[in-house]
Amino acid sequence: MATGTNWVFRDESAHIAFAFSVIATVRREQPDLFDESMEADVVAMIREAVDCEAAFAQDVLSQGVVGMSHRDPRKYLEYVADRRLESLALRPVHGSRDPFAFMELQDVREPRTLLSVAIRPTRLA
Repeated sequence: MATGTNWVFRDESAHIAFAFSVIATVRREQPDLFDESMEADVVAMIREAVDCEAAFAQDVLSQGVVGMSHRDPRKYLEYVADRRLESLALRPVHGSRDPFAFMELQDVREPRTLLSVAIRPTRLA
């Protein structure tokens, strides 16, 4: 199960990296698109996403989790949102610290695939 979870994290990390690469290319080729209005729209979308995800986390974790305060999920979401804004060359808006520093370990960047792990060397008899 842990290996499958790592593949999911790696896959999501690849999607995010690709999206930021596309955005960087568009910014270089069409710099006029990224004005103050666009920045305000992006920040508003990020804030709304944090609110939605925090509400979901509150619903799912309403009974509590050992070792985690009820505020930790929101702080983590705010921390990640600020990192995404920085990746877009925008200023962070939340200023939250990462309450789950161990999550950095989950951002798997190994160039492994299911096939590269599943295939084993064989010998012909």
